[in-house]
Amino acid sequence: MISPISVCRRLVLASTFVGATAFPLIAAQPGSGDSSEDSLKFQPSLETSFSFDAGLDEGQRALGDINTWQWRFDAPLRFSGGGPVEWTVGPGFQRFSFSRPDGAPIPSALHAYHAILGAQWRFSEAWTGRIELQPGVYSDMEDINSGDLNVPALAGLIWRVRDNLLAVAQLSIDARRDTPAIGGIGMRWGFAPDLTLSLMVPRPQIEFRPDEKSMFFAGASLQGRTFRVAEDFGTRIGRPELNDQDVEYREIRLGAGWRRQLVEGLSFQVEGGWSVDRRFLYDDVNLMLNGAGAPFVGVMLIGTF
Repeated sequence: MISPISVCRRLVLASTFVGATAFPLIAAQPGSGDSSEDSLKFQPSLETSFSFDAGLDEGQRALGDINTWQWRFDAPLRFSGGGPVEWTVGPGFQRFSFSRPDGAPIPSALHAYHAILGAQWRFSEAWTGRIELQPGVYSDMEDINSGDLNVPALAGLIWRVRDNLLAVAQLSIDARRDTPAIGGIGMRWGFAPDLTLSLMVPRPQIEFRPDEKSMFFAGASLQGRTFRVAEDFGTRIGRPELNDQDVEYREIRLGAGWRRQLVEGLSFQVEGGWSVDRRFLYDDVNLMLNGAGAPFVGVMLIGTF
């Protein structure tokens, strides 16, 4: 019999890992035109954030305090040949590093080095389809073998209900994840000239734009991926059952922030709030580590050229 706690755990993990790959679907915002309007766009982003110390537990056993640094860099190039299809290609990188308590069964860092390969097809004024693959290495980088390779994928359908309202359905696929295929729906609604409600993972939020160059926002953000640890990872910490295992890391945050356009095509963002939950899941050996809440801060640079 499946316990209510297990069901809740899977639902939360599912929402997180849809969020981890859902960001490309927001390429078409209300009011944007056909892909042929802009034949070439370079959209790099650089993000770093820090979640402060909080307790980490294995069941009822306290393991010590943990903090988390995250770095992320994406550099997608979007282009089209003047038709309804827009292509995406570029590199991506993400790193989580942890202040590991002595003996805690977590890596000191988790890395993702991947490509971004996608296509977006606007097949009518109201409907757009998108698919994206992120083939790469997802690993603690202690050793590299075929087990560290993965190809997370995302497919989605965007319905432009009207100029100020988008509805989105999406499917996230990751064979290494606890739940390999996860579906989700969302919306983006500009319900007032300066207010937008964006119910899209990984950043469901409400946005206030006092002018064309500034935006204030408040909401949630979902972080996380699936990684492979080293073949001797468990042996080194006295837990050989964890050798060469997949670990899913996820973090749920609540907070607020401010984004400002610095110059044409380049914006700066700062945010802060509370990291509600941090978890590590080794699904094959039924091990979950739970982290308590803690403050977080983050900054980001976003470009469009």
